[in-house]
Amino acid sequence: MNILFPYMARWRSANWTRYHALFTEFAKLGHKIYVIEPPSLKSPETNFIDLDVSVHENIKIITLENPPLWNFSLPYSKVIKKGIYILKLSKIIENLVEKYNIDILFIYNLPHYILAKKLKGKVKIVFDIADDLPEMLVHELPLAKTFIKKIANTYMHRIEEISDLVITVSEGLKKKTIKDSFIIPNGVDLSLLDKRKAIQKKEKVVGFVGSFEYFVDFDLIFYLIENLKYVKFMLVGGGRLFTRVKDIVISRKYSNVTLTGAVKHEDICNYLNKFDIALLPFVKSELTDNACPIKLFEYALFQIPIVSRDLKEVKIIGKDFVNFYKNKKEALNLLLDILNNPERYKEKTLYGLDAISEKYNWRSISKEYLKLIRNI
Repeated sequence: MNILFPYMARWRSANWTRYHALFTEFAKLGHKIYVIEPPSLKSPETNFIDLDVSVHENIKIITLENPPLWNFSLPYSKVIKKGIYILKLSKIIENLVEKYNIDILFIYNLPHYILAKKLKGKVKIVFDIADDLPEMLVHELPLAKTFIKKIANTYMHRIEEISDLVITVSEGLKKKTIKDSFIIPNGVDLSLLDKRKAIQKKEKVVGFVGSFEYFVDFDLIFYLIENLKYVKFMLVGGGRLFTRVKDIVISRKYSNVTLTGAVKHEDICNYLNKFDIALLPFVKSELTDNACPIKLFEYALFQIPIVSRDLKEVKIIGKDFVNFYKNKKEALNLLLDILNNPERYKEKTLYGLDAISEKYNWRSISKEYLKLIRNI
């Protein structure tokens, strides 16, 4: 099977997504993936922080060169440049389909409507909904929120109607679709177990791995840092808020905080091995309630006690092994209890490991995904 994937970010970037995991598994099974990516861009977003990331031989990266205005500073730059990139790609998309004998167009974002409409009937179209796209667009375009959300929902549904297969990552997102859809959650690579090891250290470590973006509750993180100054906090990742977070850490003279910056996904294990507690500190919203965080599964695989905001989808998946809070005080009390009574939480982490290993691993998930694709 030949799959064309018009990615809206750099493939070899700091942001390891579900698509990297899925397509790597597809590639291992002999399928060919043709990833179209935009050119490099000076941006603090993890999507555009280029790293030396390894790529399977069955994944071919094709860079779309010289979209107009690409290196200019523009208002609402993220949204506008996505549109510019897709418009240019739409002019050559049919040639790419013919050149690489494409069977499947795999899309995941609102601007992809242009490509889907152009290729309808020429290839099969898979629409993978990994995030609440209207909610994300409202954040990027905060003016006229009601109008923007209405337009976004309209195009979401149009893409669904055009698509031959609609997949969502969570129950909450499935409920928002107007067409029959299937849930394929995120997961974890079980081979990471080979990198799990005990590390001797003097201090307790509370860790977070993820993008430094608007959906992360850094106010909560700073509250925990202030109240647990004898504990080391390790914040792993980069993003648009990284400089702001770094400035606060420096100005407040937090000596118990380590900021790693963007790291390759294959190196994440080096940090997870050091964690005594892992945070999923998201701001509660419609967007995060419907999210299925990849880090949830990686934390569980490493048998780290997880402290998470009470998000709907995370509660569905992790109700038996994740520790939930509703406010700052509850989060602090949870951390204190885990730090003081680690044995009390071992059974939960073992249950989490079993649950993740059995149901939420990328190998099994990818095979389930391919069955659905074959049906169309």
